[in-house]
Amino acid sequence: MRSIKLSLIFIFSITILLTIIVFYLGFRSFQATEIAIKKEFSQRQLVLAEDVARGIEQYLEILVDQMRVVAKVSFIQTFDEVKGQEVLDEAYIELTDEGINGMGLLDSRGILRMGANNPPSLIGTDFSHQSYFQDSKNATSIKQYFTEFIEFQGVDKGEKGVAISIPVFEDRQQDSFVGVLFITLPLKRVADLFLEPIQESGVQNIFLLDKRF
Repeated sequence: MRSIKLSLIFIFSITILLTIIVFYLGFRSFQATEIAIKKEFSQRQLVLAEDVARGIEQYLEILVDQMRVVAKVSFIQTFDEVKGQEVLDEAYIELTDEGINGMGLLDSRGILRMGANNPPSLIGTDFSHQSYFQDSKNATSIKQYFTEFIEFQGVDKGEKGVAISIPVFEDRQQDSFVGVLFITLPLKRVADLFLEPIQESGVQNIFLLDKRF
């Protein structure tokens, strides 16, 4: 009788031990699977983010290439109020197809001298405090461009947008800095082109941050 009890206790102990081992191995397997899933998910997110960033960069390059053509026009470099404004207006019309909602020319002090699709009341406004002006002013080449999230003061007042700027140099004066050419782009345009398709695919949260965050 006693041997039977000992046998039952032994069997019971072995069963408990095996159960613990099974649970432990199962837990480790679950952890390994969880780590692998997270790693794969992170890798997919990274690839997705890189694709979006590359798309936005290419989009901005298209806009900037057209801005560089404008910045090389002598009427822009000399701030000709008549001819320069005509050049600015024509360039703005061409770029509206790309989604921009404004274009402007700042002098070397950051004062808005000309604008397309901007209220006349903004002409003469000081934008020297804007980072995109400061960055462009310190640039050494027209090949550089700068972006900054902004809140519109003129058209679409109060809405969020992106300012894209390039330095303007006067070619006849050994490439001396004379001002900044900029365009404004509604943030919704960028979101519709690059973020909305991702959100429609099931991603719940998407964030677009500038370099200052």
